[in-house]
Amino acid sequence: MADTAVDYASLSSYGPEPWPDWVRGFRDHQVAAVEEIMDGYARGKKVMVLDAPVGSGKTLIAEMVRRRLLVEGLDGADGSMLYVAHSRGLQDQFLADFPQAKVLKGKSNYDTTHGPAWVNCGDCTATHGKTVCKWCVEADCCPYKVAKQQAKAARIAVVNTAYMLAEAQTPGALCSKRSFVCVDECDTLEGILSGAVEFGVRERDMAGLGELKKGVHGKTIASWVRDDWIAAARDEVSRMPVDGGGDVKAARRRAALVQRMSNAVRAAKGIEEGGWVRDYSYGWGLMLKPVRVDWCGQDRVWRHGERWLLMSGTVVDAETMCSGLGLERDEWEVVEVPMTFARENRLVKVAPVADMSRKALEAGWDGEMGALRDALWVVLERHAGENVLVHTVSYKLNGEVVDVVRDWADTRRVTHPEEEEPRVWTYTQASDRDAVLERFKDEGGVLVGPSLDRGVDLPGDLCRVQIIVKVPFPNLGDRQVAERARGEGGGRWYAAETARTIVQMTGRGVRGGDDWCVSYVLDRQFMRWWNGEGKRLLPRWWRDAMVVELVREYQ
Repeated sequence: MADTAVDYASLSSYGPEPWPDWVRGFRDHQVAAVEEIMDGYARGKKVMVLDAPVGSGKTLIAEMVRRRLLVEGLDGADGSMLYVAHSRGLQDQFLADFPQAKVLKGKSNYDTTHGPAWVNCGDCTATHGKTVCKWCVEADCCPYKVAKQQAKAARIAVVNTAYMLAEAQTPGALCSKRSFVCVDECDTLEGILSGAVEFGVRERDMAGLGELKKGVHGKTIASWVRDDWIAAARDEVSRMPVDGGGDVKAARRRAALVQRMSNAVRAAKGIEEGGWVRDYSYGWGLMLKPVRVDWCGQDRVWRHGERWLLMSGTVVDAETMCSGLGLERDEWEVVEVPMTFARENRLVKVAPVADMSRKALEAGWDGEMGALRDALWVVLERHAGENVLVHTVSYKLNGEVVDVVRDWADTRRVTHPEEEEPRVWTYTQASDRDAVLERFKDEGGVLVGPSLDRGVDLPGDLCRVQIIVKVPFPNLGDRQVAERARGEGGGRWYAAETARTIVQMTGRGVRGGDDWCVSYVLDRQFMRWWNGEGKRLLPRWWRDAMVVELVREYQ
């Protein structure tokens, strides 16, 4: 179908409300997607999955669907939409596009009216509406409650995924009993849901509770959780005033303990009966995680909405995604939207120069890293003066790659003294990522780091080159990942997660129809994976932009 604009003024079926000024028309693929989504709802589908790459206008499609539901008046449709964004930053981005929406964030994001700077609405001392919070003059002026009431009254309320999962379980929830819910970046929902139900105890909180050795049986862990931790938590809660006795830290600890006790009961049962794993994460004396979350999908997600629209540019495998969230096959359908960016603007050049698997690196670290070093230098020389994003997957590999890039920058400084000095940016912990990213945007150069596949928007000259030094396979050293991969359908899930991350990585630099960015994949493992699951899972538009290069050109 041709990708031409349709005059929105002639489309009365999209409702009487005025559109934001930036909406000048609808493209054919957007209109077609809305028609398919509405047809699915009319046939009784609860969940429609929109597989739409960057640039297709997913948020506009969601708003078109909301208006169509209002006009057509399907059973239960009230013209409202709960829009669920992956992060708080994406909430604000949606608000910039649709100013009539109301954003609601967690309580801790709102200052109280009269409390000191270190107190927020998460420290509310009111109890079930019977008493007034001491940090606000009266309940009606609580900034969080005001924001929540505004969101309830709005046609469009915008929350993030973690907030939706938590708030939907509370009395009088904004995120429950919704007629229409749209979840953006829906491929992250399973991971966020897993995090919402997991249970952990930090090492510093285990003192006096008895030793819980590594490798003990699940029944032993369950008994420790029930007989030791929960008992100790209940005793501590019983001795603490509801408001912490005026001590904000004590009040926060009490609220956290009450919340975690419900997760503890579930986790104890899970680790005892199977389907949960003990994860040995740094700083945690005990961390219990579910291998799958399909068992809680209906209760924690789907029962809270009448109709759902799940959107992502990296759906990749809708069946694996939906089954992992507890949906039956007859409850959902997929609507696919084509890529609208020109192929030549988003080329992916695969140069399989080095085997970056753990086994290969252990057998010949110098040889594989030497080949990677040569290829990195070739790419950096080829694109000297342009902003480059290097995806490194892990902090261990990141350190090695940063050294290579800095060596190149030092050499370039000597061989081309007339040029501006190349800047090299990196970080060694996740908390520093966003600050370093902003400096890269301001000053340019080469940014090297892991976890740059999401939440990174680099249009235009902010990024012209991306380099993937290692295929981002999920970490099998993580027990939760390993058990998920070994379970039923685990191989397919593992491959889909890999494909999603690759597509996300290569999409950071091409953000508009006139934008361009070239990506390089340097790991030899990519071709092995490509000849297995990759061809089937990677979207056609991504495969069409792939070019396999000669290794000798990178030596």
